[in-house]
Amino acid sequence: MVANGLQVIPSSNNHFKKGTHPVAYIEVYDPLLQTGALPVGILFDIVDRKTNQKAYSSNTLLINQYARAGKPLVPVIFKLPLDNLQAGDYRIEIWGRDSTGSVSPVRTGDFSIE
Repeated sequence: MVANGLQVIPSSNNHFKKGTHPVAYIEVYDPLLQTGALPVGILFDIVDRKTNQKAYSSNTLLINQYARAGKPLVPVIFKLPLDNLQAGDYRIEIWGRDSTGSVSPVRTGDFSIE
């Protein structure tokens, strides 16, 4: 998988040791990008699966710099902010949005920190 000028190879497991720096690869689809540039971004929350409480909540990360003219799909790679999380089981919830108010469905993935 390639995005942001980087290539990543998917991991066969979702368990990470404390102090490592895993990344997430996502693709945001916005058909309005075919007709012109508009601000597009992603947001994500990291939720403790045991307590169902948010452990981290991101601001909007603008991804326009990764968009290609006339292409509605934007691949993105970003570092997961695990530095302040304790060992445990988590769920990441990711969604995209654009400046017209459109919001994607939430996509999720589970991971653990050891």
